[in-house]
Amino acid sequence: MEIKYGCSRTVILTKNYAFKLPYIGRWKNFLWGLISNMNEVDFNTMNDDDRVAKIVFSLPAGFLVVMKRAEPLKEFNKKFLTDFCTSKYLNAPVEIKKDSFGYINGKLKVIDYG
Repeated sequence: MEIKYGCSRTVILTKNYAFKLPYIGRWKNFLWGLISNMNEVDFNTMNDDDRVAKIVFSLPAGFLVVMKRAEPLKEFNKKFLTDFCTSKYLNAPVEIKKDSFGYINGKLKVIDYG
């Protein structure tokens, strides 16, 4: 098990899953974490694009989002990843950075779009 920290969320990585929880260090960051999780649930519900990692479980009000664990990118190509996210079929609200993408079952996915 690994634990990673972002600005507004804590991610607990198990062998197969990523558990995204609001960061509890500061009140404002906790609120942003709730909003980020709710945004991911909303975007996931409205979007059926295969490039977006699917949520397998969530709790109401943004308290938890669970996705399959992704393998990290080995290389970072900003132009390729920008093009990947901004086609006419997907305009993912994703920050173009290495940690926002990963491979699930060998396919490139957006894994952070809150």
